[in-house]
Amino acid sequence: MKKGVIILILVLAMVSFVSAATINPYQSITGDVSIKLDEKYIQETEQGRYFRPVIDKLTPFDDIVCEIAVPAGVKETLTFKGKLITTDKNGVETIINSGDLVYDKKAMREGGIKNIYSWKIAGWTGGAGIATSNELLNKVIENKKILCEVKFEEPRMKRSLEITTSNCVHLWGSDGTVKDKDGNVIPVAKSNLIYMMGYSLPDSLNANGVIQQAQKDQGKFNDVDPFKTKKELISYYADIRGYNDYDWTLHEVEPVGEHHLGSLFHFYTDEEDETKNAYSYIYDDSCSNINSEEKVRVFYSGLITGAYTTSLGGKIIVTNSISPNPRETLRWKYVIVHEFGHTQRLYDEYNFINSKKSDYSRGMANCVKNTSEIFPRGFKLDAVFLGELNKNNNGKGCSWFKDFFIPSEGSIMNNQPDEFKFNLVSCVSLLYNLGFTMDNAAEECKTMDVIKPAA
Repeated sequence: MKKGVIILILVLAMVSFVSAATINPYQSITGDVSIKLDEKYIQETEQGRYFRPVIDKLTPFDDIVCEIAVPAGVKETLTFKGKLITTDKNGVETIINSGDLVYDKKAMREGGIKNIYSWKIAGWTGGAGIATSNELLNKVIENKKILCEVKFEEPRMKRSLEITTSNCVHLWGSDGTVKDKDGNVIPVAKSNLIYMMGYSLPDSLNANGVIQQAQKDQGKFNDVDPFKTKKELISYYADIRGYNDYDWTLHEVEPVGEHHLGSLFHFYTDEEDETKNAYSYIYDDSCSNINSEEKVRVFYSGLITGAYTTSLGGKIIVTNSISPNPRETLRWKYVIVHEFGHTQRLYDEYNFINSKKSDYSRGMANCVKNTSEIFPRGFKLDAVFLGELNKNNNGKGCSWFKDFFIPSEGSIMNNQPDEFKFNLVSCVSLLYNLGFTMDNAAEECKTMDVIKPAA
């Protein structure tokens, strides 16, 4: 009898030993990995940048969360290791970030039967986005996909999820999904500025650099009416991809005095074939799917000094915001705003030395020959135009035209370093081209900080 008891005890002990040795709490984990946008980041973006980020347009500069849902019965002290990985077209993997997934007491799924372990990765506030260096960030930009891998204590046990990423970073501006404090939907911006960069720029101007440049330029627009009052007119984007502009050639034609107007339209990748202009492939950019007819590309290149604007198949500003003359740095402070004026049918209000042109196609509001009709649609505005008596234009009129007139002696469309404002006529034209009626544009501009007509 005693022998039987001893045998039973041994059997039970062996069963207990086997259970302890073979039952691993990780084996019961059947949850899948998910990648989502951080909820706090979504709220802050809506409140401060006026659009709602979505996972379908995830960029390396969004704040994301990598998480795994596990059965609620699994103890809360488990260890999960996370990695962000990007894979190239040849299947070569690169780890761009790593961290721990921790138990989230506030988050539960499926009616409380799933616990959440999460790893938060800051992209918006990080210099290299969700990667730990600019070199690794470039890998994500090139591959356009990231994978979040979660490993348990045993390396052979892991879960992962891969999603695609976009290289079009929405920086600021309404997408029509966000309401203001009064509950009204903020209108979609009328124009979209898409910032881009060439490989010819210094290494310091990387993907994060082009974002910072766009934000700096946004501040300049916010300094000048009508954009100071109507900030919602423009949305700002950064195409973080980078473009090869090393094989561009600047073919200058028809030099006019000190300025080379033909340069505006003659960046070529093949100088023998004018259809192969360097602008043609810029239109196929990372932000080409923005749902808007009004897109203005701002391309930063190290090949030039100064700034050029073209409407060759689209609106493009090519610049590096460096003045051709170092002594004129102050005048170039708002060059990007000046160039944007050109994309909205405004001319230069200064003349070119030895101007030869005398033709004029009606339509440019701030450079006219018949001052009784400022706008081509018959709109009248009480304004004194300056022509032969304009000392700053040397009696030459405006832009490259002889005997044409401008609305004010100085303005941001002229070349005075101390006049960083649009004049009233240019302001009205800007708002008109951005969707206002002519009458509403005039009423709005009369209340803004613009150069008013001379008495």
